[in-house]
Amino acid sequence: MNKSDWIIIVLGAANGGNHTPAQLQKSLFLIKENLPKEFKKEFYDFIPYNCRPFFKEIYSDSKKLGGEKLLNITFSKP
Repeated sequence: MNKSDWIIIVLGAANGGNHTPAQLQKSLFLIKENLPKEFKKEFYDFIPYNCRPFFKEIYSDSKKLGGEKLLNITFSKP
């Protein structure tokens, strides 16, 4: 299992509900924090950003999965 598979798992667990990019980041961060033995080097390496965990690669992985039609994702412009 690779780290981008966790994006599909998190979004699948939402049962069709939407996640904002911040919610996706937070969900993946909480998975890593609560299952530290499961994720050695094969997961996103979060940094603090605007009072929340952040890792830019989650966006690119999400866009790639969307391009492969494995999930439906949109990023709104601020």
